[in-house]
Amino acid sequence: MHVKCTEPMKFIRGFALALIVTYSTTAFAYDPVDCLNDAAKVDSEITMGLAVRLCSGTWTPGPAKCYQNVSKIDGGIPRGIAIDLCAGTVSSEYDPVDCLNDVAKVDSKIIMGLATRLCSGAWTPEPVKCYQNISEIDDGIPRGIAIDLCAGTVSSEKTLECYSKAATRKMSRGLATTLCGAKKPVN
Repeated sequence: MHVKCTEPMKFIRGFALALIVTYSTTAFAYDPVDCLNDAAKVDSEITMGLAVRLCSGTWTPGPAKCYQNVSKIDGGIPRGIAIDLCAGTVSSEYDPVDCLNDVAKVDSKIIMGLATRLCSGAWTPEPVKCYQNISEIDDGIPRGIAIDLCAGTVSSEKTLECYSKAATRKMSRGLATTLCGAKKPVN
């Protein structure tokens, strides 16, 4: 193909557009509409609004898979909590539902709302490890503070080490949790 020197940008833009279209249609074989369809298969009574909240922006089957697993674990869990737990998830060997199962083994008396706070977005077992081991450092820590400390951690060891160091500085549990816990989005 010969391109006139006066039109190289037009050619480059056209070529780049072709690459983008090819990339976007072949790289992502799964899209948000596929997720909506999968969510409807899992829960025939899910509203369109909740399904959109679950699937918005997803390019993997992670949210629908997570929603299906949550439904299997606890069919009585409110849809909104299940959606919040699973929205934005990606396919992984370990997912928030695995976290829920693990935390139930560690603390059989934990209520679903607290377990969900701990496990939301958990793609590794680190939050559960942190929650399980915090009592070795602070045996009187309330569940809610332990969950605030451990939710979202990517390294239970580093989180607990930080919390322990904060205690040597005479910080309150709340301040130590704010310092050492993973940053949480503010609504």
